[in-house]
Amino acid sequence: MALEREGDSHGRLPYAMEMVVLVLRDLGERRAALDWLDRCERESERVGLGFVARDCQLQRALLLAQAGELSRAELELSRAGHQRGTGWRGVHRPQAEAEVASLRGDAAEAIAAARRALVRVGPGAVCFRVWAAVDMAPLLAANGEPGLAREAVAKTLATLDQVFPGAGGRVHRARLLATQACLQFDGGEHDAACASVRRCFEEAGDEAGQVVRAHWPALRPVLWHALAEQALTPGAVLPPMQRALPGGEALVAMVDHPDAAVRRAALSVALAADHPAVLDRLATLAKDDDEQVAAAAAATAARLRTDPPPLRFELLGGFRVQRAGWELDEAAWARPMAARVVRFMLTHGPSAIPEDVLFEAFWSDRPADAARQHLAVAISRARKVLDLPGAEQSLIEARERTFRLRLRDQDTVDVDEFERAALEALATPPGPNRPAALERAASLWTGEPLPEDRYATWSLPWRERLTETYTQVLGALVEASEAAGRHQDAIRSAQALLRVDPLDEAAHRRLMTAYARTGRTSHALRQFLECRHALVTQLGVEPSAQTSAVQARILAGEAV
Repeated sequence: MALEREGDSHGRLPYAMEMVVLVLRDLGERRAALDWLDRCERESERVGLGFVARDCQLQRALLLAQAGELSRAELELSRAGHQRGTGWRGVHRPQAEAEVASLRGDAAEAIAAARRALVRVGPGAVCFRVWAAVDMAPLLAANGEPGLAREAVAKTLATLDQVFPGAGGRVHRARLLATQACLQFDGGEHDAACASVRRCFEEAGDEAGQVVRAHWPALRPVLWHALAEQALTPGAVLPPMQRALPGGEALVAMVDHPDAAVRRAALSVALAADHPAVLDRLATLAKDDDEQVAAAAAATAARLRTDPPPLRFELLGGFRVQRAGWELDEAAWARPMAARVVRFMLTHGPSAIPEDVLFEAFWSDRPADAARQHLAVAISRARKVLDLPGAEQSLIEARERTFRLRLRDQDTVDVDEFERAALEALATPPGPNRPAALERAASLWTGEPLPEDRYATWSLPWRERLTETYTQVLGALVEASEAAGRHQDAIRSAQALLRVDPLDEAAHRRLMTAYARTGRTSHALRQFLECRHALVTQLGVEPSAQTSAVQARILAGEAV
């Protein structure tokens, strides 16, 4: 955002961030909305906008409750305190209270809070009334008030038609019609639901994918039934579903549809995306009554035997494996040891690992024969996860009592990408290209290397090497930003350095300097106090003379 890049001397950034959150919520992008709420809360606290920070906590509570995370939602609700907001921000408190109460199973309180939200939003702008209705109506129906839910949607539709008739309100109208269709379907009024969802798609037009994403998965059974009853055609429904959840996730739900035309269209997209739920069922799909479905499944099975989809291994910020962009379920590993062995091999790159090295890392207290048996079981389970059924070659190569991961050209590892970018950036001479190269390298660092193995002896040297490379990139980025006069960038990089190592005195000093150069003297002096507290409490030493000298110049109003 421009305000982030250029500095926000007037404290407008939190307001802009909140608008981004509202747009993301309207698009159904809950995870992205949560990320922006984190950023917005930090910025609000930095500039002293406590009421915006509280609203971030309330919206976070609402989204977490909708995702089924009760304990986290309750924590956010308690953090927000009991102060009532004004204007449209005042709607988020009863909405969050309603979602949390519903998740607790307290239907009476959920209904009461939802009523408060709808009353509170009444005098507000139409867009806020729409958002409140599409959130609160399903909640009311789920807690025993379907009539009130339908009334909320009907009243909001009437207001929308009055204020924004025709094309002016078509996307909001589509959102309300999608909500109405879900309520009608859940109430057993399937014909009415088909009529509402047909109107929804007509109103949404090219934005139908946005509506599907925002209402998925609640809209899934409605669309299934509408397709089966031919209230909607596959050509009208399936492309928006694909746009809503790229890669075939939504269309996988239609692979078992009774209409062969729907099955064919859904399967073609899901197979093209190598969706794991479909790949696991190729043998069954190859026996489908529809010849085209069966032929497509058989052809895909033959292709995958020699050309499996690419794998991506992520070790930064936690261990994850993706096949063709789809994350493999953690439960697929069956036992943690299989995943640990794979992580161990990934830290060794393409090198062959003798079995006794693996014995020492995982079964040092067992005799060799027992350790060998445990290793064989772990390798077998890992192969079931990493190799597709019928694959001609396993990703894990075993030869002469050594093991290695035989990654193909299309397979990727995030650590490898980071290290290549970091080495390239650090080797780039000072000049216009260096900052961009350093920024790219820093952006590839997505978190602590293998936090699952934080205390494993075998991971320590590997983790320390990566962390040292990252701190070198950040340090160089601070220097490059300072040299270019981009003090906001220097602040962000120095803050990132301190998140890695709170005892890095040089990083504290750089952050003090960057704050001072942007006129934030109080922040600079507070940073010195944080530096001193960390050093004294953790190491028993005072800040160096160099750091104290920077503090003295700042206190004296001198340039640093």
